[in-house]
Amino acid sequence: MNAHTQRLEIAGPAGALACAQDEPHGAPSALLVVCHPHPLHGGTMDNKVVQTIARAGLQLGWRVLRFNFRGVGGSAGAWDEGRGEVDDALAVIAAGRAGAPGLPLMLAGFSFGGYVATAAAARLIYSGVKNQKTGREIPGLLPGSELGWTDTGWTASARATGLDQFRFIVFADPRWTVQQFNAGADIARADEGNGNIVNALEPNLKPFIDRGGKLIQYHGWIDQLISPNPGGG
Repeated sequence: MNAHTQRLEIAGPAGALACAQDEPHGAPSALLVVCHPHPLHGGTMDNKVVQTIARAGLQLGWRVLRFNFRGVGGSAGAWDEGRGEVDDALAVIAAGRAGAPGLPLMLAGFSFGGYVATAAAARLIYSGVKNQKTGREIPGLLPGSELGWTDTGWTASARATGLDQFRFIVFADPRWTVQQFNAGADIARADEGNGNIVNALEPNLKPFIDRGGKLIQYHGWIDQLISPNPGGG
């Protein structure tokens, strides 16, 4: 895009993916990953609309990462009818996040790239997050819960309770907003500060069973507040 653009390769599921990274003036405030138009119709990361999106991201102070889908312009592999292309985007997102821990993630795309960016965003919501200090995985929502999602990806009920927890328990700041959430640091902070009060983190039920306890659990598969993944439906 310009003389300062860094050309690099990122390991993808079908081989190396050709990428281009641009840095804003000063420290980046977010990471923007841009997906290009349809590979079978001439789409590449150097498409003029993709570059326009990238320039807009730079002007906002974001680090911008573009890439070629498999089989395009130096990227290994071959066209996979949209399935593998979503996997390519997720690989680039993971690499970009690893190089910019804690930065908010922005996804964008043009035409076919817009579909890929949307599908990748949904996959990220389904995949959940991890406490970077302890490795504890927090499951994402399951397919079927989409009608309850909000513009930020949270469901309305989860957003309400989550905001209260972070405002009044984690940060003790009623002015805290979800836009300030940093998955890399704030999940660990929440677990450390009130994990034993709010979360049931200990999976060992042996003491309960030894005392003759019996447990009946029911959880709906499309629960829009708490993922049923840990305990089944």
